[in-house]
Amino acid sequence: MCGGVGFQIKNISEEELKKYYSSQLIKRFKTTGRIESFFGYKDAVLPVQSKDKIQLLSWGNKDDDVKLPKTGWAKEESLCEGKWNYMHPKLVDIPIDAGYEKKDLV
Repeated sequence: MCGGVGFQIKNISEEELKKYYSSQLIKRFKTTGRIESFFGYKDAVLPVQSKDKIQLLSWGNKDDDVKLPKTGWAKEESLCEGKWNYMHPKLVDIPIDAGYEKKDLV
C-alpha cells in the first residue's frame, strides 16, 4: 500500500491550500510546483477532484474518538463485501502523479 503521494499544486486554489498549510509551506510548494503528503503525518491530505476544482481532504482516520475505521485505505474486497456501506462511500478521482512507500518513490 502507498504510504505517501506527490501531486501538482497548479490546480489547487490558494484558499484551499490555506486550510491545511502555513504561508511558508505554500510559498515552498509554489516554488517546487508540488506537494508531498504522507499518511503517517498528523495532517496528511489527499487531493480530490470535484467537477470544477481540487479539494484537499484529510487522509484517513487517526482519531480514537471518531467512529470511523482507523485506516487510510479501503480495500476493494471490503467495499465489494459491503463493509463500508454504512459510510455511503463514493468513487472519486485522486489526481496524484507519484506514490511513495517508506518515503521511496514506487
